Amino acid sequence: MINVPDARLSPDLYHSSGPWQPRIFAHRGASGYLPENTVAAVRLALEMGADGVEIDIHPVEGRVLVLHDAPRKVASHWAPDRRPSLLATLRSMDVGNGYHIPFLEEVAQALADKHGVLLNIEVKDPSLFPVLRRLLSDCCRNLVREQRVLISSFHLRQLAAFHLSNPDIPVGCLAARRPPRALALARSMCARSLHLPLELCSPKLVAEAHDVGIQVFVFTVNTPRDVASAAAALADGLFTDYPDYVRRLCRRFALPVQAQPSG
Repeated sequence: MINVPDARLSPDLYHSSGPWQPRIFAHRGASGYLPENTVAAVRLALEMGADGVEIDIHPVEGRVLVLHDAPRKVASHWAPDRRPSLLATLRSMDVGNGYHIPFLEEVAQALADKHGVLLNIEVKDPSLFPVLRRLLSDCCRNLVREQRVLISSFHLRQLAAFHLSNPDIPVGCLAARRPPRALALARSMCARSLHLPLELCSPKLVAEAHDVGIQVFVFTVNTPRDVASAAAALADGLFTDYPDYVRRLCRRFALPVQAQPSG
């Protein structure tokens, strides 16, 4: 079992006291309204009052691009006008409405003056982990210093090793199945949070996670039915494509909470 000192974070970034008020994370920005993972989608999410923004990153020729799918797959499908390099090809692409694939530092800059807003960076390519600390220092040093970066990944072995070497940067354990095992893994690596598909979340799992100081965030929450399910489980955070709409829905389910986990 890997034992990592817990990252020192403000509890206010992760949960609220009183009635059920989950943190609203804009999934790839306000991606229900604008092309996902673009600076415009991130800025719109911030204007809508999102508590956090989730993005995906890939390494491309020494830089870090914000996009979900594998870079070569994206280029081959969407960029008939190929440039001399993969990076140039991807950066020249129009991903919709005239928007382009941003660098990580461009997204970080959009959050620079949004104090208290968390940037959840999902690492899609495990080859990034050995150099991730340096890349974070280069791209979003201030956000790291302010404890406003959360690293998540499905590559749990590499995520655990990263956190072991960088205990000051909190991590979120992503899992698509077997919630009890996922919670055990999250606990073993001293993860700050467990990120699960909504259908795998339950009141029992959330209570067990809270008992060991772990928050539970669920994806993807876009409809009244989704919000009702998340409310029934008392999930701590919701990933959504529509941060403004889902926050309004959450107010209908503002349930009293008997206890909140400590930070």
